[in-house]
Amino acid sequence: WLAYHAHVLPLGYLVVAVDPRSRTSPTLVLNRWRKQGMFIEEWSDIDYLKPELASNTVADDAELQVKRDRHRMRQKNFYQACLRHAKQQERSWVTLIDTDEFL
Repeated sequence: WLAYHAHVLPLGYLVVAVDPRSRTSPTLVLNRWRKQGMFIEEWSDIDYLKPELASNTVADDAELQVKRDRHRMRQKNFYQACLRHAKQQERSWVTLIDTDEFL
C-alpha cells in the first residue's frame, strides 16, 4: 500500500490511525518510509478522540454490532480531526482512504 501510493501519487505526507486493538505496531514498517523522506504521523485514539471516548474500550467478546459501531465512531472522528489537521498544515489536497483502498 505504501509503496504503491508513494510511487503513483507520489505520497509524501501520511497520518495513520493506529488501532488500539492491534497486536502489532506499524512503526517499524513506517520507519522505512520515514528514512526515504516521507513524513508520517502515527495517531492513537487519544490524539483524535475526546478523553472519555478514547478510554472507553470494547471487550474482545463484544457483539459484532458494538465493535462495528465503535469502529465507525473512531473512523468518523479520525477523519474530522485529520481534515482539521490538514487545513492547519495548509495541505493542498487530502484523500481519506483505508489500507484496503487504492487510488
